[in-house]
Amino acid sequence: MSLEAVRKTYRLKYIIVFLSLVVICLALIVLVAILLPANSFGRDVAMTIVSSIMVASILASIYEYFLREDIMKMNDASSDRVIEKISVENFSRDIGLSGVYSNANSYDYSDFITNSPSITIVLNDGRTWVSNHESDIEDRLKNIGLKTRVVLINPDSPFLESLALKIGTNKPSLSEKIKETTKTLISHCEDGTELMIYYHDFPTSFSLFMCEESARVVTYPIARKADKVPLVVFKKGDAGTYFYSIERDIETLIKSSKLIFPHAPLLDLAEE
Repeated sequence: MSLEAVRKTYRLKYIIVFLSLVVICLALIVLVAILLPANSFGRDVAMTIVSSIMVASILASIYEYFLREDIMKMNDASSDRVIEKISVENFSRDIGLSGVYSNANSYDYSDFITNSPSITIVLNDGRTWVSNHESDIEDRLKNIGLKTRVVLINPDSPFLESLALKIGTNKPSLSEKIKETTKTLISHCEDGTELMIYYHDFPTSFSLFMCEESARVVTYPIARKADKVPLVVFKKGDAGTYFYSIERDIETLIKSSKLIFPHAPLLDLAEE
């Protein structure tokens, strides 16, 4: 039997028992009233009690039949929401989820770029993101002692063709964007700048902005150009948090990538 059917059966049984007790009480009081002298104070009080009990029992029956179920449903719904919220909070804590932002393009990366001692950035061509944050990037690269790793897709990668198709361009154009991003980054370097640029050959499904304490992940659509996409932040925590999985993935990616800078002379790349 469903929970709903059990509640209805209980409600009907409750009403029957309740009304039976009311009828018994009324019968006793009426019997007492009949035995009392007519027009006596005791008889008037007894009949008043009878009227009050009848009204109260009718109202109680109406509440039980029509309102109690709705209130119980409201309580159940409220309890479900509380349980769901607790479950989500526990899950978020377990994986280290600390924030979700609806639009990655409006996220403020300034503090991440300028103040993090060490950062790793994984992008496809990266031209739009680097252009939008060039001022902060320039300040960072001039701040000696800050370590920066940027991983871009290889301009000669076999996956560049499918990526170009997805975003509505062609392989030569996309390849040129990657090279422009590389030149822009190198142009802001000075003596002592700790910048490393890598090219990888893997298909990527997200962008990554990672520092020592957190990782910001921006997912891509599968078959179309990205417009409004969310940004998810994972904080470093216990060994089971997702931060460490991302960290292992990126270290594997970098080991499989080609170091472009500072492997090549600065001036040659900047003027290429």
